[in-house]
Amino acid sequence: MLWSIKQAHVQRVNPMMASKARWLATEKLEDIIADRHSTTRGYGYLVSGNYPIENPVGGAPGFTRSVSINETRANLTSPGTGYKRVTVTVSWTDATSTNRSLSIATVLTDY
Repeated sequence: MLWSIKQAHVQRVNPMMASKARWLATEKLEDIIADRHSTTRGYGYLVSGNYPIENPVGGAPGFTRSVSINETRANLTSPGTGYKRVTVTVSWTDATSTNRSLSIATVLTDY
């Protein structure tokens, strides 16, 4: 009986935690996109150093959020300029004590 209660809890909690991680990653990505379009920040502001690791994420204990920004050429793999690949990663430990992470990425350009 206790095992089934624990399993029911895990099956409820893990999807909720994954959903929260997606929301936290999307939230940060939207902030970075807003910085890109800002008249006071813009494309040059988009460097990893301006987005330090958040551990824990404010208002979301148990979650860690990091940002990686790499400037590339148009092929998105070679070093170069004009394109920045932005990846936001959120990490957490789920209800089964398994370390999880979720990454969301986009590309921003210097137009």
